[in-house]
Amino acid sequence: MYTVYKQRRLPEGGEDAAPPPPERMKEETDAAFRSAMPRKIATPAVTAAAAAEKADKDGYQPVMMSFKAFLETQDDTITDEESLVKYAEYKLEFKRQQLNQFFVLHRDEEWFKVKYHPKNSQEIRDHNLGNLKKRLDIFGKLNEQGMFDALELTEEAEQRMIRIMDTFVLKLDDTDAALIDEYIAKTSAGEEDDLPVTPRTSSIFLRTLHPSVTKEEVETVCRKYPGFLRISISDPVSDKNWMRKAWLTFKRNSKVKEICFNLNNLRINDHELGPVVNKDLSKRIRSVPGFLNDRRVMKADISMAAKLISTFDRRWGFWTSSEGSDINTSSNPLLRNVHDFLVEEVSAEEEELLGQGFNGGSEDAEVARPVDVDPQLATALDKLILYLRFVYSIDFYNRTEYMNEDEMPNKCGIFHLRGGPTGHKIRADEIERYNSETAAKFESLLKNKTELSDQEVHKLGVKSEQDEIEKFVLANCQELAKDKWLCPLSGKKFKAPEYVRKHIFNKFSDKVTEVKVETEYFNKYLRDPNRPELPVPPPAKPRPKKPTTTADEDKQPGAPRELLVPKRRVPVKERLGIPVGVAGIKVTHATRDPRDIVDYSDIDLANAFDIF
Repeated sequence: MYTVYKQRRLPEGGEDAAPPPPERMKEETDAAFRSAMPRKIATPAVTAAAAAEKADKDGYQPVMMSFKAFLETQDDTITDEESLVKYAEYKLEFKRQQLNQFFVLHRDEEWFKVKYHPKNSQEIRDHNLGNLKKRLDIFGKLNEQGMFDALELTEEAEQRMIRIMDTFVLKLDDTDAALIDEYIAKTSAGEEDDLPVTPRTSSIFLRTLHPSVTKEEVETVCRKYPGFLRISISDPVSDKNWMRKAWLTFKRNSKVKEICFNLNNLRINDHELGPVVNKDLSKRIRSVPGFLNDRRVMKADISMAAKLISTFDRRWGFWTSSEGSDINTSSNPLLRNVHDFLVEEVSAEEEELLGQGFNGGSEDAEVARPVDVDPQLATALDKLILYLRFVYSIDFYNRTEYMNEDEMPNKCGIFHLRGGPTGHKIRADEIERYNSETAAKFESLLKNKTELSDQEVHKLGVKSEQDEIEKFVLANCQELAKDKWLCPLSGKKFKAPEYVRKHIFNKFSDKVTEVKVETEYFNKYLRDPNRPELPVPPPAKPRPKKPTTTADEDKQPGAPRELLVPKRRVPVKERLGIPVGVAGIKVTHATRDPRDIVDYSDIDLANAFDIF
């Protein structure tokens, strides 16, 4: 097989007479060459706010460089000590940036303002304090009226407890006393029809409330429907992009199903609400094991309940004195004689005289005994538990504080009472385990809110009020020319910057106040040790390593390496079906690889047309 090439025709004058390529063609060729060269791809600059917004949307912080990755950005001559110091500075700066970016992204959202804005957070505290004072006042009046006399907090008192809870709720709603008495009389007689009033409500649950949607916007929508009473919004959830839940409360006779259907077709700020009808409580009185009636358990519970009461009284300013408020100094009448029930009493002398020997009141941890009931202890403990439940919304035996209960559909919904002591036995180790679990559950409620120290917040980038005001003044003091300065806030011009400064403080004092409030707003967020922030992304799961095997082992699994028969490697031509020799005749010409690009330059087409 022969290849025929057609000779290229040269212009007159020979090879040297060929005209040079046009300049434009040369530029295009150079550009194409440069584009083909490997180069670093230029990416658009991403602002810190955009990066923070993307991280917030993803639900995690940006990934911080590891120590190894950080060292790659440093000079090769860096020492071990310097690398550790610089990496610590990098981590601290990274932390400062994340906190600042989180604040910028959420500063205008209602839930964030409620927690940290000086004005909003104080308004919420004043509102909650007013609700607590009202609850305390109602509890005191019911106690004076003998509503809690001879009341044992056991499951046998379920119906009486429900009537007390309903009475308490009706008083919270400022219901007329005559209507309350009529309601109590009819429900006590078992008459549930034609009640003059009822503490029951109907409600709708909003599964997803976007953080940009405010409480006022939801209330504005709900007021269009008859029977709307109130709304309660939960704290946001970090792993769900700071979405919140909400409960819409309506009067009992409201058509909540129809309202719920209408809300399904409604969007607020282009966000869905996800409404569903909220069912009534299936059981308001729940019971806990009967061994909690044991005197040893009750002693520990009295001590814990007294700690909770003194802590919350001090936190909200109730029953306090100049000496503070604790179990020893509190003027709360319920804590007046609480020490009488906390002192341990034993029959040491009697046991010694009878030759029984005093063992310090210890018991065999694994020996079960009947529940030892002490009526006096039960009476003292029950008053403390009632106080916690009605005043501070703490369900003692459920070890839970019901948050925002005054705004929930049920202002006094669930209450846990003790089961009957009959037939129950208890071991000493069970008592110790229960007391330890109770102390652990209430530990978070007993902790007072703390703030970071000045040294700690300084590391995190705390702002100075004077520095921020100075930045604000300098930003609004622009030099136009010599002896010509502009105040952008008013558009007026002055001869010197000190006149602009004086003008700002005189005419725009409200703007200066905003700077002060904003500085306090940020610092308050920074000082909170439990501040919300984006969680650190979880470490990437390592890919499972594939065991190293030979190609023959892959094809013959289970066979020992030494018994595997090596296979001949098949040439590419043979795999493609191209004969490498026939009947001993050696092929002397080159065989084309069928994978090559087809080229027709070896065909003589001179008689047909000139290619060139």
